[in-house]
Amino acid sequence: MVNTLLEEQKEELFRQKEELQSTLENLHKTQEQLIEAEKMAALGGLVAGVAHEINTPVGIGITAISSLMDDVEKNGRTF
Repeated sequence: MVNTLLEEQKEELFRQKEELQSTLENLHKTQEQLIEAEKMAALGGLVAGVAHEINTPVGIGITAISSLMDDVEKNGRTF
């Protein structure tokens, strides 16, 4: 009787141990996924910043060239 009770408790502890190990593995996987997601978010912010820094001067240059071309066309008609 005592041996049966001890055996049942041992089996229950083993089952709980297995469940805890599985849960711990899932937590580690989730942690890795969160770290990767944070890295990708940071990279996305960096890329957006670089794109902005490139597009701003290019946009200014295009605007200036368009304006100069309009001025040239107006002055060409005048002369």
